[in-house]
Amino acid sequence: MKNEKNFISFITSIGLVFYGAFLLCATLFHLSDFRIYVTIFFGLYGALHLIDYFFPENKKEYTPLLSGVLGILFGGVGLFYNYVEDPKNFAMAILLFALLLCFIKLKKADYFHDRKSKFWLIEVASLIFFLLLSILISMNLNFSENVLFLILGFYSFFIGVFEFFETLFFQLTKGKLK
Repeated sequence: MKNEKNFISFITSIGLVFYGAFLLCATLFHLSDFRIYVTIFFGLYGALHLIDYFFPENKKEYTPLLSGVLGILFGGVGLFYNYVEDPKNFAMAILLFALLLCFIKLKKADYFHDRKSKFWLIEVASLIFFLLLSILISMNLNFSENVLFLILGFYSFFIGVFEFFETLFFQLTKGKLK
């Protein structure tokens, strides 16, 4: 059961990496309407994490559920409110998303800390990395649409890569890093 859960987590992270790679190549395809791709990013992030929660039927850990709801919520807000138009609003949306996701990751780190597992250090490192990445991303949003595609592509790519290695490390240690 745990291997199936980790397999779904690998698929989730690889999906984010592929979407990031697609956005990095978006300038070659001359894509437009950046708002749609931001909404897809948040919706994809949410949907993949909801699949990660519901598919293996392991309801002990709520991190994928909360992350999924958060992504779907931000994607839904992006459908009705164009926060991408103004760089300040978009930066605030990215930072709010990162802050809320950091609280979710902090809860997961607390879960591992309570079980006397050193894996909580990996979760805190993930939290810090994600927060720093989000701050750096939100500071550079006053550029053309092509540069915004690259920034969102790197953001999605690095989130996927880091989640992949987090899951890989958990799989290799069997979650029993003492």
